[in-house]
Amino acid sequence: MLDSEYYLYGSNNECESLAFVLNLKKYKILNKINDYNRKHKLIVCCDFKKVKKEIKNQKLKHKKDYLKLKDIYNILNRDNKTKLSKTNIKYFFNKRNIAILLNNIRPKTNNIKLINKIPIVFLKNSEMFIKTMNSKQKNIECTSLETKCFTDFNGFVWGCCPSWIKIPFGSLIFDKEIYNSYKSNIIKLSSLNRTYCFCDFNKCKFGHPKTDSKKTK
Repeated sequence: MLDSEYYLYGSNNECESLAFVLNLKKYKILNKINDYNRKHKLIVCCDFKKVKKEIKNQKLKHKKDYLKLKDIYNILNRDNKTKLSKTNIKYFFNKRNIAILLNNIRPKTNNIKLINKIPIVFLKNSEMFIKTMNSKQKNIECTSLETKCFTDFNGFVWGCCPSWIKIPFGSLIFDKEIYNSYKSNIIKLSSLNRTYCFCDFNKCKFGHPKTDSKKTK
């Protein structure tokens, strides 16, 4: 979807995280909106209210010159629209199909308190991204999600043991893109930023790690 060069504006963490999830190959992080020269499209990675005045002063046009986080979230959520499994009526009403149906019906939310109350399997990609960007870091070191893949008998691909993580990367049977999809990149980001918010620490061999009081920056 995003295959050209982009300028990103926001904190280094916001910009680098979003670039990783979007699979951006060429991008430049701007220190000031004034540095934007319209050569490539701008992605505002921070809360738009913080730069609204600067954007207005530069006379930049929405979608033509720049994209808001809202636009990026819409792009991320398109990845959710995968095919439903239709092998038989019994298998049709499974957790994966119900999650896909709900993602196409219910509106997305940016409220982290609401997101934390929704079961992980039912989160939209944008909500998963918000969750891992706002979760607390954990003082453990595990790179399984970044370096490994496991496939179960039903064709689902996991970044760790299916008993230790709550959501798979995708399905070999139904998904066109798995390991480098937006959803997979968000799951891997939770390992890169050490939030591990999609892992089940009730079952994981790491147990219950101590958490830092600070959120990721």
